[in-house]
Amino acid sequence: MLAHEWWNHGRMSIDPHTAATAIGLVNSAFSSVKTAFDLAKKTTDLDLKHEVSKAFDNVLELKATVYELAEENRTLREKLNEKASVKRNPEFGYYFADGDSDPLCPKCYEVSGKLIHLPASRPWSQGVRRDCVECKLVTWEKPMVSQAIRGVVHRGPSGWMAG
Repeated sequence: MLAHEWWNHGRMSIDPHTAATAIGLVNSAFSSVKTAFDLAKKTTDLDLKHEVSKAFDNVLELKATVYELAEENRTLREKLNEKASVKRNPEFGYYFADGDSDPLCPKCYEVSGKLIHLPASRPWSQGVRRDCVECKLVTWEKPMVSQAIRGVVHRGPSGWMAG
C-alpha cells in the first residue's frame, strides 16, 4: 500500500481491509513460529530452543498489539462518524445529532464529547431554560425577567441612613 493511500483528511488512517491484512499476516507469522517452536522442542540445541522461544513470545506480543490497534482504529472511526453526525445550532448553542430533535448539552459535548440530551425547556421567572442533568449547565432560551427588590426603602431622617 502506498503512503498516500493511508492519508485521510490530514490524518493517518488504516482502513478496515488493511487492518484485516495486518491481522492475517500476524496470524501467519504466529503459525510459522509455532511450527518452528514445536520442531525446536525435538532438538537438543539449547541456543536454538531459546531463540525460537523468544521469537514465539515476540510474535505473541505483536499479535496482541495488532489486535489492540485494530480495536482502537475501529473505535476512532466510530467517534469520527459520530462527530460528523452532530451539528451545532447557533440559536442557543445546542448540538443536534442527525435525525434527533432533542438538543444535546453544548458543555458536555464540547468538554468531554458526551452526547447528553437536555431535558425539556421549562418556564423560570418569566423566562425559559434548560438545565443539564449531567454538568448542571443552565441554558436560557428566553432570558428571565429580573424582579424588583421587594420592600420599601425609607429615606429621610427616619430612614435606614438616619444616624
